[in-house]
Amino acid sequence: MTNTEFHTELDRRLDKAGSPYFTDAEKDGFLNDAMFQFVLRRYKAFETSEQNRQDIAPLVRRVVINTGSTTSGDSRHFKLESVPRFMYILNMAGVFKDSCTSSSITLNYEKSSGSASDPSVIYPPTSSSEYDLYESQEELTLDSTAQTDTTYPNSVMNSIKPVQHDDWYSLANDPFNKASDTYPIYRVASDKGSRRYVEVQSDSKPLAVVMDYLKHPNVIDKTTYPTGTIELPLQTHRHILDIAEKLMASNVENQFRTQVENIEVKENIN
Repeated sequence: MTNTEFHTELDRRLDKAGSPYFTDAEKDGFLNDAMFQFVLRRYKAFETSEQNRQDIAPLVRRVVINTGSTTSGDSRHFKLESVPRFMYILNMAGVFKDSCTSSSITLNYEKSSGSASDPSVIYPPTSSSEYDLYESQEELTLDSTAQTDTTYPNSVMNSIKPVQHDDWYSLANDPFNKASDTYPIYRVASDKGSRRYVEVQSDSKPLAVVMDYLKHPNVIDKTTYPTGTIELPLQTHRHILDIAEKLMASNVENQFRTQVENIEVKENIN
């Protein structure tokens, strides 16, 4: 369903005598609020059913971050603001040196088509394929030269699990549950500029971090992109319209309620 078709269907549903007039910009606002509410509902129960997985699967992306560069500074940290359209972390894994193994890990740092250098650009998708798993690495790798496949010899990939903030320092001194290269952990914090970052705790610095995440959906903007489409699959569009219709009806009811309350206030004053 295109942005224009979303508006047409919404107009059809609201085509009643005495219905208020909404501008295209207002309809876009209600539709985007509805889409965001829908995504949040599905995310809360993301992997509890096949329906929930499929409904927001097109918003799942992957980034590979080169944290092992000697020029990248403190490579136990990386900024989430650099991740294109970032919303929520789904899972994370790190590549760690292991002298006991002869296996190697190869990761793809190659740029996808298009550019995501401006995280504020939310529509249209910059990639030639809206469903590319990897987003552009332009803003992601801490080492700007690592834009091709990189192989890490004698390395293993281990899952990095989140921990609560009140466990962060206690785990560092717990001999039985201390974070290690085999069982690394992470937490999310922010700097003085409210910029979020991930901090990894392990024996050694990870050579690279692979993160799957949920991205923000592209906005509905009929005026600028009348033939544009959202990433969410067709079966979700009716749900989004249902939520938008309820939001618009609630907006009208609130306006009417406010008018009545104002009249009652004036009557009480008089």
